Amino acid sequence: MRQRDTALFIVNCLLILSVIAILGSSLFIGNSVGLSDNGDFNRVITPNRIYYEDGAREPFVFTDRFKLAFEGDGRFEKIFNTLFTLDGR
Repeated sequence: MRQRDTALFIVNCLLILSVIAILGSSLFIGNSVGLSDNGDFNRVITPNRIYYEDGAREPFVFTDRFKLAFEGDGRFEKIFNTLFTLDGR
């Protein structure tokens, strides 16, 4: 019984490591791939305090440079506002 538990543990660890490797390579290796900005991104990102890095956008062009504005007096308040509130609410 003990050998079976050890084998099951090893198989689970290998599965977890393979999932981490696949997700990590998908997310962090390679070029940026995205959708063009057709005008609705600004409506979605602005309430979340995310802005275009240069302040302007080109219609129908993929942009991967953004700024996140932190609001609040202390560290905890800035983190809380960023995670759990929308701008103006």
